Amino acid sequence: MRGVSSVTYGGITHDDQWWGFNKEHGWVVLDRSLEINKPGLKEQLFFLRCKDMTTFAAKRDTWNAPQYVYAPKYLSALGAEMSVDATATLDGYKARWPEMQVEIQRQYQESLPKPVEPPAPPKRVRKSAKKIAEPVVEADDAGEAQDDEAAE
Repeated sequence: MRGVSSVTYGGITHDDQWWGFNKEHGWVVLDRSLEINKPGLKEQLFFLRCKDMTTFAAKRDTWNAPQYVYAPKYLSALGAEMSVDATATLDGYKARWPEMQVEIQRQYQESLPKPVEPPAPPKRVRKSAKKIAEPVVEADDAGEAQDDEAAE
């Protein structure tokens, strides 16, 4: 299993995160709380590039050295002076994890395909009800005469 850290930096516990270095992107973090990043899946991985907090997808089969190097291994391979600087940079990123986690989750949600609502079912055309014919009242001479008497 790859190194998923559960380390505390500055009072913040970093569970479900994989911190590493990539030659193209620099420091990256993989958030295992995202469904796409769960172990055992065949989908791409969704990384956050720390320097500008943008995300990118990478094929799972590329997630190995030398393309991606687990942070402790990367730091131990550097010379003493470079290791100090790189550790300080990484610690700065880890201290910003809560902010980064919000951003990676936001960008992940935006990357998901929008659910397509099924089209509304066609409206049923109601068969026009047969109207009952209302009796037609025709004016007759008697009715007119009554109206004339009432008017007087």
